Amino acid sequence: MNKNLGTRVLSAIIFLIVFLLGMVNKWFFLAVFSTFMFVMLEEFIGFAKLKGYKPLSSAIYLIGIMTFVLVFFIAQGYADVNVILISVGGLFLVFISELFRQSETPIENVSFTLLSLIYIALPFSLLNFIVFYPLNGEFDFRLILVFYVIIWATDIGAYFSGSLFGKHPLFKRFSPKKTVEGFFGGMMLAFAVSYAVAFVFDFFTFKDAFWFAAIITVLGTVGDLVESMFKRSVGLKDSGKIMPGHGGLLDRFDSSLLSIPFIVLYLYM
Repeated sequence: MNKNLGTRVLSAIIFLIVFLLGMVNKWFFLAVFSTFMFVMLEEFIGFAKLKGYKPLSSAIYLIGIMTFVLVFFIAQGYADVNVILISVGGLFLVFISELFRQSETPIENVSFTLLSLIYIALPFSLLNFIVFYPLNGEFDFRLILVFYVIIWATDIGAYFSGSLFGKHPLFKRFSPKKTVEGFFGGMMLAFAVSYAVAFVFDFFTFKDAFWFAAIITVLGTVGDLVESMFKRSVGLKDSGKIMPGHGGLLDRFDSSLLSIPFIVLYLYM
């Protein structure tokens, strides 16, 4: 038990160090977070292979990383938003590529290829609009750091309140351990941390605190459940093994994937 706990702690520390390296400057951010995305895409491709499907792995990696890099430059004002059409064009080339593969499962292959890009690559690429907020602004890690701190606070609050008081399953079919009590415990801690940040730092307003916490607690929980749904459909407990004791990177970022687009929407409305 102690050995497992030590492994979990060490794994978490290494992850946190790498994550914080991504906050050093924009080039570290590009390198670290595009790598995170690459690993998540690889893990998700593994889901398809377990079902006997053959998604276009090369297209997923290429279009995914290209989208992240394009949005990286768009968010800084170095490229016009129209360049994202390059990625859109790549999506349609997927159909042509599958045609020449002559696979027995073309619908599943193309569907999974597109799903991986919509589910992981697109929202993760939108993180660029947070670190360069407002649009064309200078690199600023503070909002994205607050974003993930609130996500982690939600997870911690949900874990402890669920462990202590959890009796009513939140969504038993896909995640039997998640409870209604855990959800509200996570929400309470998320709002507490969010408002504490707003109270201490001027860059984060009380309006920001409310919307960040609200979006993260609701859509973060849904994002977690969605990944659990995908994992259960292929018989997996964890998305990967890159973080011993914690699972894969997709397990660590699942709560953020559905939250990111709505955080960006809030910031730019």
